[in-house]
Amino acid sequence: MFARSLLVEDITIERASEDHLRHLAADTLTGLANYRTLSETLESEIKRSDRTGRAFAVLIFDLNGMKRINETHGHLEGDRALCRLAEIFHFSCRSIDTVARYRGDEFAIILPETGAKEADAVARRICERLSNDHERPLLSVSIGIAVYPDDCTTMDAFLRRMRM
Repeated sequence: MFARSLLVEDITIERASEDHLRHLAADTLTGLANYRTLSETLESEIKRSDRTGRAFAVLIFDLNGMKRINETHGHLEGDRALCRLAEIFHFSCRSIDTVARYRGDEFAIILPETGAKEADAVARRICERLSNDHERPLLSVSIGIAVYPDDCTTMDAFLRRMRM
């Protein structure tokens, strides 16, 4: 009986620890991965791609007019706009993709084993879903696509490109 109690306690502690780590890895508003998780995943994908010879893509999104949304509709509605976009990302991506909010109104999606053509299709799918979202205020995004190793060959190059 005592051994069973210790096992339950160990599992409880382990789950609490895992929950805490997940919380640290996520953006608190949108629930998406944060910058730290994004950079770790990016580094991991570069290593995997170097091993396998398979490309991967990164989509970079900037929510247009965020300042105007906050000034016109208030910060609560601005937060809601970020969450709406996060939800569209969630429904547009595969479970193996990493979707992250890495700065204010800027997002990135890492698409493992994906080339430029497939990344463009994901970007178009996201834009289509966004155009079908008729909730106010209407949202639009600016998008960039980078493919490893064609466009960027190091993690620093990806991160610099994301800051542009």
